[in-house]
Amino acid sequence: MTDEDPALDRTKLLFRVAAVGLVLAWLVASRGVAWAWAAGLLALGGLVLGVVVLVRVARFRQPRLLSVGAVSGMAVGFILVLYAAAAIVFAPQVAAYEECARHAITDTAKGQCQAELQDAILGG
Repeated sequence: MTDEDPALDRTKLLFRVAAVGLVLAWLVASRGVAWAWAAGLLALGGLVLGVVVLVRVARFRQPRLLSVGAVSGMAVGFILVLYAAAAIVFAPQVAAYEECARHAITDTAKGQCQAELQDAILGG
């Protein structure tokens, strides 16, 4: 590390861990609905660490750029948590859509898959 304040070093470390957790959550979320629970947990961890970073920035009067990054990361984390919650609630419908979209070759077929998903979710 550097000769900086140990509190600042710790805050930067927490910020980096939160950022890595959110990137991992995004990567896991792209794997499909079967991994939504893991993406949700990683994103929730990123949100918690983002709050910790914000508190440390305010308490120890650290650079405001850390708080901007933390708030941005928390916004991404919030979206990923919402995605994970929706994917878990609508898991059967989303799994059927993913299977349909995997085999759809044309744009028309993909549009049909999206229409079936909307009907399944909104129509019951």
